[in-house]
Amino acid sequence: MLEVANLRKQYAGQGGQPGGGLLDANFELVAGELFTLLGPSGCGKTTTLRSIAGLETPDLGRIRLGETVLFDA
Repeated sequence: MLEVANLRKQYAGQGGQPGGGLLDANFELVAGELFTLLGPSGCGKTTTLRSIAGLETPDLGRIRLGETVLFDA
């Protein structure tokens, strides 16, 4: 099972203001289940996948694969 709980990643925008990112993503997937991330440009789809793959470090939240914790803030 893949669990993503309260995942958050904020990028800096122009002038020090908050930019894009990801705000409190939550989902669980069981083996064999199909899942689609769907949304407009800039809503956090790629950031979510990059965080799961270990290519981004989230600011908050937890990513767990089975009994293995991949990230826990």
